[in-house]
Amino acid sequence: SDLVEVLRRLRESPVTADIPVIMLTARTRTTDQQAAWEAGAWDYLTKPFDGTRLVAAVRAAVAGGVKERAVRRKDALDRLRAQDFDVLERLAAIVEHSQDAIVSKTLDGLVTSWNTGAERMYGYSAVEMLGRSVTILIPPERHEEFRTMMQRLSHGERIDLHETTRLRKDGHRIVVSLSLSPMKNRPGEIVGASVIARDITDRKRAEDRFHAIVEAAPDAIVIVD
Repeated sequence: SDLVEVLRRLRESPVTADIPVIMLTARTRTTDQQAAWEAGAWDYLTKPFDGTRLVAAVRAAVAGGVKERAVRRKDALDRLRAQDFDVLERLAAIVEHSQDAIVSKTLDGLVTSWNTGAERMYGYSAVEMLGRSVTILIPPERHEEFRTMMQRLSHGERIDLHETTRLRKDGHRIVVSLSLSPMKNRPGEIVGASVIARDITDRKRAEDRFHAIVEAAPDAIVIVD
């Protein structure tokens, strides 16, 4: 971000506005590349780089003009946006077809996305849940637990494999394993949370039956790792 700010200042000054700037960096994220091109970079090279590629970029920068820089900038941004769109499409397909419930929500608990796995697990459709508080899924005795988790997320903490209880639309309780991650906007502010939930009700019942059998057995039973 510091390099991008330097580039912006160079573009704002009449003395340096027309000097071509080639970015050479280890930052490969699409957002970093977009910021650099939008700030007016002539080229964006990432490490490790090919020396011939750098020489070619310098030669093109020396020979090119303002008009060519604008064309290169537009072409680069179009390519990056197309890549972003492809990635988003693939991610959306993965989320939509996941067997797990994948939900995003604001820090206030309002649902902003709800996949088909969530529909199957909780019994509510996306239409019913979008914009609605996720607390409808939480038993009354678990509300304080929910508030504590949201507070931890608001401070940037991840929560992995947290076992708790949730309510289905039909009123039945299920045991779920939750993995929660804070969601950030482009400036880096935490604005919500993504939640992946897996129904482990059957597994917990099997474990409880096993422990009950072990406890009730008249023989001595020892379990070791």
